[in-house]
Amino acid sequence: GTGGALSIVADTIFIQNPQQEMRTETGLFARSASGISGNITLSNIDTLMIQDGGQLSATTVSGRAGAINVNSLNPNAASEGASELAADLVPEAPATLVQIQGENSVLSAQSELGGQAGNVILNVETLTVEDGGRLSASNVDSDTGGSVTLNKLVTLAIRDGGTITAETQRGVAGRVTININNAPVERLTVSGEGSIITAEAQEGVAGSVEANAANIRVAQRGQITASSTSGQSEAVTLSNVETLRVLNGGQISVQTTTGVAGGVTINPNGDPADLVVVNGSANTDRSQVSARAIGTGGNAGQVQLNAQTIRVLDGARITAANQSSNNSDSSIRFNNVETLRVTEGSQISARTQSGRAGDVVINRGDAPVQSLVVEGDRSRITAQATEDRGEAGSVRINAAQVTVRDRANITASNQDGARGGSVRLQNIETLRVTTGGRISAQTNTGTAGSVVINPGADASPADTVLVEGDRSQISARARGANGDAGNVILNAETIRVTDDATITASNQASDAARETVGSVRLNHVETLQNTSGGQVTDQTQSGTAGNVEINASDGAIALTAGGQITAETTTGEAGNVEINARSIELAGENTQVSTRARGTGGIAGDVNLAAANLSIRNQAEVSASNRNSPSGGNVTIAGLDQLDVSNGSRITTETAAGSAGSVRINIDELAVESVVVQGDRSQISAQAR
Repeated sequence: GTGGALSIVADTIFIQNPQQEMRTETGLFARSASGISGNITLSNIDTLMIQDGGQLSATTVSGRAGAINVNSLNPNAASEGASELAADLVPEAPATLVQIQGENSVLSAQSELGGQAGNVILNVETLTVEDGGRLSASNVDSDTGGSVTLNKLVTLAIRDGGTITAETQRGVAGRVTININNAPVERLTVSGEGSIITAEAQEGVAGSVEANAANIRVAQRGQITASSTSGQSEAVTLSNVETLRVLNGGQISVQTTTGVAGGVTINPNGDPADLVVVNGSANTDRSQVSARAIGTGGNAGQVQLNAQTIRVLDGARITAANQSSNNSDSSIRFNNVETLRVTEGSQISARTQSGRAGDVVINRGDAPVQSLVVEGDRSRITAQATEDRGEAGSVRINAAQVTVRDRANITASNQDGARGGSVRLQNIETLRVTTGGRISAQTNTGTAGSVVINPGADASPADTVLVEGDRSQISARARGANGDAGNVILNAETIRVTDDATITASNQASDAARETVGSVRLNHVETLQNTSGGQVTDQTQSGTAGNVEINASDGAIALTAGGQITAETTTGEAGNVEINARSIELAGENTQVSTRARGTGGIAGDVNLAAANLSIRNQAEVSASNRNSPSGGNVTIAGLDQLDVSNGSRITTETAAGSAGSVRINIDELAVESVVVQGDRSQISAQAR
C-alpha cells in the first residue's frame, strides 16, 4: 500500500528512547513494505533533538521511501507531483538547532532490498551529530539514490562517531550537499574515531560530497570521503574555503578498490583558500588528503588544491595513487600557492605500483610560489612508480624560492619503466639544496627523466643555485644494468657546490648513444664555485656516459679545496668535459677538472677548455687519464691569454698501460701571452707511467 504523510508544526521536538536496550522503537516513522511511504515534514522547528536511540525515519523495503524535510523551502520537493505546490509555499526560517546524539539515534530515509530511498533535507543553523548518532539516506541496490541536503548552516559538528552518509550497496548512492547556493558554513568540524561525512557504495556508484564552508576542521581520525569498492565514486568538493585543517589522523579522501575514483577539489572555481594545513601524528595517525585506487585495475582521480598557504607537516600525506592502472589521471595540482611547506617526514606524491603515475603540478600558469620548503628526513614531493613496468609522472613546480634540506627530496622515479618522469622547476630565483637534500630523476633499469631548472630558451636564469653538504645532490641516475639516465640542466647565474655535495648524471651500464645518454649542462653561468669536495660529474660504471658542459662565456669558475668537475667511468666510455668561461681557477689538493677511465678497457673522454685566464695552483690538476685504453682522452685549451701552473699542479694526459692522449694549448690561435709553470712537481705533460 501507500503510506500516509506525517506533518508536524512545532517549536521543539524531542525524541528519546531511554529503553533502547529493551529493543523498543521510539520516534517518528513513515513506512511501507512494497508501496510508497509518505513524507515526514517538520515545520516551524526551532529545536529538534534525537537522543539515546530515538529515531526519525522514512523507510521502505522494496517500494519508495518518503522524504524527510525539516524547515525546508519546499517540504514536498522530493516527491513526485509536488512541483505544483511550490508556488504556494512560504520559505521557512531555518531551525536553530538539530542534534542527533547517541548510539542508534537516527534521522534517516532508507530502503531495503530493491527499494528507493528518499531524500533528507534540513534547513538549520546548527547541526550536531555525535556519540554514534546517524543522519543518512541509504539503499541496497536501487538505481535512484536518496541524497542528504543541508541548508542555511552556520555550524556543523560531527563528533565522536557521528555519521552523515548517502550510501548504497549495489545501487546508486545519492549526494551529500552542504550549503550549496547558500552562504558558506562558518565552522564545519568532523572529529573523532568513526566520525564521517561520506557518499559510499560497495559494488555500486557512490555519489559526491559537496560542502560550501569557510572554516573546516577534520581531526582525530574524522573523515570526509566518497568511496566505492568495485564501482564508481564521485568527487569530494569543498568550496569557498578560507581555512582547512586536517589534523591527527583526519582524512579527506576519494577512494576505490577496483573501480573508478573521483577527485578531491578545494575551491575549484573561486578565490584561493587562505590556509590549508595537513598535520599528521608521525607514523601513528597519518592525516591525509587523497584520491586512491587501492586494487588492481582501479583508476584514481586528482587532488586539486587552490590555496595561498599549504602546510604538510609531521608525517602527513597529500596523495593521488593507483596500483596498476594505465588510464588513471592520478595527479596532484596546486594553484595560486604563495607558501608551501612539507616537513617532518610528510609527503606530496603522485604514485603507482605497476601502472602509470600522474604528475605533481604546482602553480602552473599562475604566479610563482614565493617560498617552497621541503625539509626533514623522508619529507618529499614525488612522482613515482614503485614496481616493475610502472611509469612515473613528472614533478613540475613554478616557484621563486625553493629550499630542500635535511635529507628531504623532490624526485621522479621508476624501477624499469619506459617512461621516466622529470623534475622541472621554473621561474626559480634561488634554489637551495642543503644538508642531505636531493632533487633527482632516477630509475633502476628503465629510463629516467631529467632535472631541469628554469627550462626554455626565453626563460631567465636563476639568480643562485646552492648545493651544500654531504649527500646533498641534484641528479639524474640509472642505478641498475641497462638503465638510462636523463639530463641535469641548470640555467643559473651563480652556482655553488660545496661540502661534498654533487650535481651529477650517472648510469651503471647504459648502451645508449652518446647524444642521448644523460649529460650535465650548466648554462648562463656567471659564477661557478666548487669547494670542499663539491662535485659536478657525469659517470658510468661500464656503459656510456654523457658530457659535462658548462657555458660561462663571460663568467668565472673557481674550484678549491677538493672541488671537482669530472667525467668518469670504470670499464665503460666516459664523456667529455667542456667548459667555456672568461676565467678558470683551480686551487688545492684533489681539486680537478678531469676525465678518467679507472678500469681495464675503460675509455676516457676529452677535456675541452676555452678561457682567457687559467690558474692551476697548490696541487690541483686538469687531466685525462686511462688504465689501458688504446685511445686516450685529450686536453685541449683554447683562447688563453694567461696560464699559471704552480705549486705542484698539473695539466696532463696519462695512461698506465695504454695510450695517453695529447695536450693542446691555443693550437691554430694567437700565442698565449704568459705561461708560468713553477714549483716542485708542477708540470704540463702527456705520459705513460
